[in-house]
Amino acid sequence: MVELEILSGDPPCPGCVTIISLAERVKARYEDSQLHLTVYSG
Repeated sequence: MVELEILSGDPPCPGCVTIISLAERVKARYEDSQLHLTVYSG
């Protein structure tokens, strides 16, 4: 399994929004047992 973690501010800056969107698109290509996405904000 691959663990993908994204760290972002709250509210996220435009760059973070882009990175989060990209990570979500990557996550959609894999099953839950293959890739776990966690987005930390704050």
